[in-house]
Amino acid sequence: MLGLAQKEKNSLQNQITLAENIAKEQGFTVVERYIDNGISESGLKNLTAILRLLEDAKKKKFDVVITKSVSRLGRHTANSMKTADDLERNNIRLILPEDGYDTQTSNSRLNFNLRAVLTEEENFALSNRIKWGLKSSATQGNRVVSVPPYGYRTNSTTKKLEIEETTASTVREIFRLYLHDGRGMFSIGNLLMQRCVPTPRASTGAANAGLKWHQNTIKGILTNPVYTGKQVFHREETTRVLAASETYKVRRKVKDDAQVVIENSHPALVSENDFFAVQELIKKKGKHKSNGKESLFSHLVKCPDCGSGMHFKPDRRKGAYVCGGYVKYTSSYCTSHIIEEKVLLQAVKADLKSLIKDSVKIETLLWYCR
Repeated sequence: MLGLAQKEKNSLQNQITLAENIAKEQGFTVVERYIDNGISESGLKNLTAILRLLEDAKKKKFDVVITKSVSRLGRHTANSMKTADDLERNNIRLILPEDGYDTQTSNSRLNFNLRAVLTEEENFALSNRIKWGLKSSATQGNRVVSVPPYGYRTNSTTKKLEIEETTASTVREIFRLYLHDGRGMFSIGNLLMQRCVPTPRASTGAANAGLKWHQNTIKGILTNPVYTGKQVFHREETTRVLAASETYKVRRKVKDDAQVVIENSHPALVSENDFFAVQELIKKKGKHKSNGKESLFSHLVKCPDCGSGMHFKPDRRKGAYVCGGYVKYTSSYCTSHIIEEKVLLQAVKADLKSLIKDSVKIETLLWYCR
């Protein structure tokens, strides 16, 4: 059996050759190759080949796994140990030539465990070096983003951001509509869709670009300081979180004083005053987003046509539900499907009475409702 979990494309063939040579020397028959190639994994759930390997181990499809080192079983100690434990429970021999480990000849897991810990720390140190390298490059003004922000393009000679007038006019309008015309993010998105304005991803020619201007897209533009003529790097960072069975990666906002800010790096699309006024307005609206009241059927009712959740509107017909797709994207997406709360309540009551009349036990009905 040949088992491989590999990330670095340039060494993939070398690892396959190494494992196959060992298999040939030992007189093994290679029945399968398990290769996770080019995957930046943060947990076993992302390594589909290893998961398939473990499933096949349970089915006794092989007797031996050969892979380069502990690092190929997982980037984190918990992942590596779990994979090794699962193989051992299924009586599968594990050979790691680079680490000199073989479950058939090794009397202790100490060497394996130490290697697993060192692998995780080496990867953590490498990640930190890359982060600091990017931060240093940004501090010196040399960092170039792969995809320029919506409203800009990258000058092929100077590598600096310059205004792309077609999309820049949309950015300016978004700020104007939100700050001066009192429009909300949903309203702005709907207006842009009615005008058939391409979304940021669509304007770059991305294959999976959508046609909808979502609220998060509008918010991302309104909260990006790049439009004031400055570049801010290291706004977020990925950190490790240790759990009982696995190490997770999470994105966290970096404190303002730890961020890298390059002032006047490119032409601004909005003034500093307008940008900060927008941030204050977003905070103010966020505090009054909900009155804390929910209707009887909140989170339960869905539109029969588009599948969106029905939004309860207390000011419509003394309380009514309206299609969430219609609320967000207007009639270009779906119709209102408005239904009064009292009408819906009566319909539900009628259905419940019908169920009880047909000999459905009330205890069973209550159990299904919980």
